[in-house]
Amino acid sequence: MRTKAKLILGALGFVAATTGLVIWQSMPPRLEAVARRVPFGATFFSFVAWLSPKEVVISCHESESLCLLDLERGTTHPIPFTHSEGFVQHATRVRFIDESTVSASPDGKWLAFVEQIEQGRAKPVQRSLVLMHPDSTGLRRVAPLEDKSGLRLLWQPNSQGFLFYWESDRRPKYGRTFYALDENVPPREEWTRDYDGFRDSPPTIQADGRLLVVRNQNQLTVALCDQNQPEHRESLVFARPAGREKAQVETFLVSHDSQWAVVSLRVEAAKIPERETWEELLQRKLPVAYNELWVLSAKGEKPRCLVREATTSERASAFFLNALSPDGKHALVHGSQNDYFVLPLSRS
Repeated sequence: MRTKAKLILGALGFVAATTGLVIWQSMPPRLEAVARRVPFGATFFSFVAWLSPKEVVISCHESESLCLLDLERGTTHPIPFTHSEGFVQHATRVRFIDESTVSASPDGKWLAFVEQIEQGRAKPVQRSLVLMHPDSTGLRRVAPLEDKSGLRLLWQPNSQGFLFYWESDRRPKYGRTFYALDENVPPREEWTRDYDGFRDSPPTIQADGRLLVVRNQNQLTVALCDQNQPEHRESLVFARPAGREKAQVETFLVSHDSQWAVVSLRVEAAKIPERETWEELLQRKLPVAYNELWVLSAKGEKPRCLVREATTSERASAFFLNALSPDGKHALVHGSQNDYFVLPLSRS
């Protein structure tokens, strides 16, 4: 009997250990376990553009300047902003870059942005469209903007030119102008009907040249539009993972080839005892929500959870997806503790 009991207990122990191992292996890891933390100590900065696999452009709030951030070393190098040819420096002028318009070419060789020169209260602000290399060489004043207010700069996939979307103080419609790197090619200006609600859903240009517009973030719905025939559009819906129908979509990025997307979800914790108060739950460190990162397929492939972290505070920040790398292999993630991570997106 003792031998039989020992065998039964041994079998139960094996099953328990095996089950625990399977559960541990199948449980999505924490962000720190699968992503590389960016060793950068500054907190007052904002992401601007992903220049190359190892470098991003950021705006440093303390110095009020653009910098190159090395994602591996965590070091920064200011991007000098010298004056365009023909500009004269005056003490009364304040000259700066509109960081919301900065856009990097897909090959990482150019930055395009809107520069603004304030000349005092009595004079209007001068705005110009500018091109330059990330090391500040090759600076070129492309065009004065006059009454046009910049909305978005979108580079073509071949990096040979970009679309500048704008609105005019004099006209209620939106327009766009194509500028080529080749200065012998004249700008091409036209009114646009690409999509509705430009401000709420700025587009991106995909690898095939089509415009991608997020139609409904919470429903993970996007539209792909032909640049020249915007009425010709294809709708894509990325299905939510099973059991995540009520989860809150925090951020949502579509791959450059439109075949998959990565999404940040906040999932409320289930089965919380009604008798417990929030204070008691926090003292017991029970999770009130889970922050998750998923890869979703446009072709109906099984969703894959990359990261899952419990939070015991209802005020804790969710994961924020800043951008996809130029090669589409990584995502820059702002973690819940104000850290930044480079997350691999390998679908193997």
